[in-house]
Amino acid sequence: PVGEGDAATDPEILPIIEYEEPLFTYTEFSSQIGGFTKRVSKGDNCTGRVILVNPSGALVDIGTKASALVPNSEASLTPVDDLLTVFELGATYSFEVITSEDENGQLQLSR
Repeated sequence: PVGEGDAATDPEILPIIEYEEPLFTYTEFSSQIGGFTKRVSKGDNCTGRVILVNPSGALVDIGTKASALVPNSEASLTPVDDLLTVFELGATYSFEVITSEDENGQLQLSR
């Protein structure tokens, strides 16, 4: 736990570190990462690598700031019980962006 106990004597305790000034501003951070993320919009086609399959769908790295979600209903033209029959972890596929970014920057994709 952070800040509970004595961080000097217990290696499991993380010390609370207070900084006098922030190391950088949000604007500085945003300007630095802006060049490292691509932007896609609803209706765009993209390619991405499947990084996780879970009960709600597949997470795909398409190079944006957040992984995109392929909901179960968008993974195949026919209903699928197990997405691992449609996607191979680590494989790259083509997708269509079907939503705008949500409040977390996540997009939804269709195959």
